[in-house]
Amino acid sequence: VNITLLHPKTHIAKNTPQEHLLMFYKTFDCIKNKKFDGLVVTGAPVEQLDYDDVDFWALRLLILRILWKQLVVQYLKPREAMPTFS
Repeated sequence: VNITLLHPKTHIAKNTPQEHLLMFYKTFDCIKNKKFDGLVVTGAPVEQLDYDDVDFWALRLLILRILWKQLVVQYLKPREAMPTFS
């Protein structure tokens, strides 16, 4: 299994050293044209923060829009007829 770790380039981490992020994480700009089989979103407990304190909403919304678009494209692709079994 290959994984790619992301961090928002506009966010300054409070608990992770910048050197660690640069070594192990990529930004969305670096991977936005690659294809992935899945996505797991984790991170800050944004439900416990004031809206103004979350500085990566725009990136999160962009990623969700791209994912939604891909889901719609996949759903609207012509489908082969399902085989019937007797």
